[in-house]
Parts: sequence; C-alpha cells; structure tokens
Amino acid sequence: VGSEMCIRDRPCFVVGDIGTSLYNPSFEYDRARELVKVASKYDCHVKGHYTDFVKNLELYPKAGIGGANVGPKFTQVEFDALERLESMEQNLLSKHDIFASKFMETLYNAILESGRWKKWLLKNEEGKRFEQLSKKRRRWLLQTGARYVWMKDDVKKAREILYNNLKLYGVDGEKLVLNSLNRCMSRFFRAFNLENLNNRILDLISK
Repeated sequence: VGSEMCIRDRPCFVVGDIGTSLYNPSFEYDRARELVKVASKYDCHVKGHYTDFVKNLELYPKAGIGGANVGPKFTQVEFDALERLESMEQNLLSKHDIFASKFMETLYNAILESGRWKKWLLKNEEGKRFEQLSKKRRRWLLQTGARYVWMKDDVKKAREILYNNLKLYGVDGEKLVLNSLNRCMSRFFRAFNLENLNNRILDLISK
C-alpha cells in the first residue's frame, strides 16, 4: 500500500492492491470494497494503479474507489495516431517536394536512448538488446516508453515538422491526435461519472 499527500498533513489517497496490474488488469470488486472501508476510517480515498486496460471500469465508483491512475493507454493511443500521421506524410513525400519529418525514427531513437524501456522487461527478457526482443514486445515497449520522451527537443521538433507538412495539404495533425485521445479518455469519463464535471462543480460553487 502506498500513499499520496495533499494539502493537509495526512494522506488524501492510499494506493492499494485492488487486483489490477500491468499484465493482468482485472479489477476485484470485493477486495476494493474492503480497502475502501479501511481507508474511510482514516478519512482517505483508495486509488487504483494500472487502470488503463481494465474492462469493468464502471465498478470503480460502485466500490467507492476515489482515484485511478492511467498512463500507458493514453500514450499508446497518441503513439498510434502519430504513426498513422507519418504514413500520411509518406504518401505526400512521393507526390510533393517536402522534407520528411522522420518522426517515428526520432521517437524510436529517443526511447531507446532514454533506457526507460528496460523498466518493463519481463524476467526472460532481461539482459537482451532491444533488437533481440520479439516484434510484438518491441512495439509494446515503444508505445509504453513514448510518454517519457514526448518533451525531448528533437522529438518535439520532429512532431512540429510532421504537423507542418500535413498542414500544407489541409490536414490538421494535432487535431487528429487530440481527437484520438479524447475518444479514449471519454471511456473513463463515462465509467467514472465525470462527464460534464466542470459545469457540475461550477453549479455547486454558485449555490
């Protein structure tokens, strides 16, 4: 069990084992309810880790879970969207005189250089070079590791070139990426009863 501090002097959230893990995202309702009961005695909320690929998200609020960590799923969606955009760019290169952004190549190199991909290696993969891993695992590690390097200067520059190239031909690359992320996030908003949350908060404040 972990804890997260807030403005007050004691934790607002505790992180407990509710059955979810990176490779087995199965939410255990009864276990979660027991943890919520214990945490509520100390005026704390339970937060679940590895919520990205949980299927029964609607059980989180029913169990009283107060928070959920999501990360790999969003970066996976962003990665896939940018990969599709570079494919569009490649089609344009054969027809127009523009310089390639080489975005995916730049991203690939940045992820490998960061070394963060090693954090997610399975026991039977430890000690292996990236190129020695299966194609499926390499792709998963790239998707997961991308979030650690989005803000690197060379990655940001390559993304800017990609977007500008597409913009020349009427394609708003940034909007397409954001739309993909929005569709992914909407699933969590609906399951956690967070739709229209800002207006609901404003209504409460104004009363």
